Amino acid sequence: MPSHDALRTVSIDYSEAGLAVVTINSPPVNALSEEVIADLSTAFTVLEHAKGVRVVILTGHGSRAFVAGADLNVLSRKNPDSLSSFLTAIHNTFNRIEVFPKPVICAINSHTIGNGCELAMVCDIRIASEEATFLFPECRLGVVSAGGATQRLPRLIPLGRALYYFFTAAKISAREALEVGLIDFVVPAAELLPTARQVARAIAANAPQTISVIKRLIKSGLSMPINEALEMELEHCIAMFRTEEPIEGITAYLEKRIPVFRQR
Repeated sequence: MPSHDALRTVSIDYSEAGLAVVTINSPPVNALSEEVIADLSTAFTVLEHAKGVRVVILTGHGSRAFVAGADLNVLSRKNPDSLSSFLTAIHNTFNRIEVFPKPVICAINSHTIGNGCELAMVCDIRIASEEATFLFPECRLGVVSAGGATQRLPRLIPLGRALYYFFTAAKISAREALEVGLIDFVVPAAELLPTARQVARAIAANAPQTISVIKRLIKSGLSMPINEALEMELEHCIAMFRTEEPIEGITAYLEKRIPVFRQR
């Protein structure tokens, strides 16, 4: 398993039990380069196998940007053939974060552009600072993104709004992003990480295996016919009663105590 000791553009903070805070730190605006993408992939590999971690918070360092898209210096110096591996790495890394077995909370600290928006969208819960903005610049730059924007944005917000944001490259305020459903919560900048940690603690107190199963059911079921999705849900419901979590959860409820769930 890879180690996070070699990470240069991404850090992992384990200071609070059950939580890990992943911070992208690539000055000046946390743009995605080959190194950042590789470090993100390594970080999530490490965290997938970290038994003490139940919830991950993803954020950006500084106040200038959460992630200001792909590094245009990288895109401008490469020919289409050599760009393929970089764009594929973005695609694969974002897809992997979306299906990461533990909950991922995105704490969006500032301006978020292009691939930054896509990275936020693959997270499970999005909390933004009041100062955050969002921008899909593809049609202004003449590019089609590799990180899933054209498919994920219309699944989060109304189709007409998604097309408007793509076609015009209009900047979206945090409040507007909340109204249309691009993000889930807006808080003052000083409360961003404390709020993300508060949500993470509430999640970490619950049954980790059940949370993982429910995350997988919801994300898989959205692309399936409803009848197939319901059958999949029933199968997992029955299977979960062969595990320890329902026994502890139901027993604790009957005994009027807080359940203690073990990480497996």
